[in-house]
Amino acid sequence: MTVTSSCRRSGSGSSSSSSSSLSAASSSSSSGNEPSQKDFFRLAQGKMEFGTVDEVELLLWEEPALIRRYLTERPDRVLLATWDAELVDRQALDVFRLTTKPMSFVNLNLQPSIDVRLTAAPPLSAENKNDEDDGGQHLLLVESLAHSMNGMEQILGQRFAESLKIDVTGKLRAVSPPLGPGGIKGRGPVRLVGEVSFVTSGQLPLLFSFTPRPVLEGAAIAINRRIMTYAKGKFVKNLAKDFDRWAASPSGAGKKIGG
Repeated sequence: MTVTSSCRRSGSGSSSSSSSSLSAASSSSSSGNEPSQKDFFRLAQGKMEFGTVDEVELLLWEEPALIRRYLTERPDRVLLATWDAELVDRQALDVFRLTTKPMSFVNLNLQPSIDVRLTAAPPLSAENKNDEDDGGQHLLLVESLAHSMNGMEQILGQRFAESLKIDVTGKLRAVSPPLGPGGIKGRGPVRLVGEVSFVTSGQLPLLFSFTPRPVLEGAAIAINRRIMTYAKGKFVKNLAKDFDRWAASPSGAGKKIGG
């Protein structure tokens, strides 16, 4: 599934118009709890593993260098624009604890937390301000470091708690418009392309030993989709607005690269 939205700024002020559309990248049905090609669920020899991989795209009508500065000089702005502020706890300069919205798995209510490291590419300087990013470089990277089930470990059992792994990775790159004839800078929006993967694995809790596989799979796929829908929706809805605010401020367009 791909989400696309666009934002355009004009004049000295800031105005944005956003529209989003959803299109299935898979030919299989995406209704109900049927998994798409990007969702997966495995259950074998007492071990359960499920996850998803997805992509989000946002179009920004602005100079590529300005967009790069927004993404790399204060990457925490990007994170706070795409996750509810009350569910974010800063642990270190580049480490954040993200708590999910409450969600259910079979008959349990869960609200896990994940510690992630946010790494940004070096900001443009006077020495490299003419560098053009063709989209091959990832400007922001997110990787999970630790997790907590926030008290549910006792209910789910020690075996599950000790074997549980939650791996989250995210990559964001900016793709500039292609060059025109004679190497003239191309016209068009910059595409922000985000790739996100979410994988959970561990020994099946004894609590679910007799739960039918279709029930487990349906609950797992529902969690995949809830997390991805939340993250992508916040990204599309809030990031363009936050970029507009930043670009219209003195720290945005009012500050020249290398100045």
